[in-house]
Amino acid sequence: MANPTKSKDGVYYFIQRVPADLVQKVGKTRYSFSLGTKDPKVARQLFLDAMTQKEKEHAALRAVPAPIPHKKLVECERNEWPTAFMIDG
Repeated sequence: MANPTKSKDGVYYFIQRVPADLVQKVGKTRYSFSLGTKDPKVARQLFLDAMTQKEKEHAALRAVPAPIPHKKLVECERNEWPTAFMIDG
């Protein structure tokens, strides 16, 4: 498991490589930002929170958009835009 990185001035940072398949979508090869603390216990928790958030972002970037059902496309053709993309309950 990865850990926060401590800078020369004692502040901890989140540094992690962007997965190779997402570099083009993200636009960079690594994430690097301050966790805003010098406390190692707080830094560890903030690092884990940031890692969880990045994993969620990666999953969303990898997700394939759901296809639009034919019924919704027909509604769009009829200029019924306000209801065309409402999710049926």
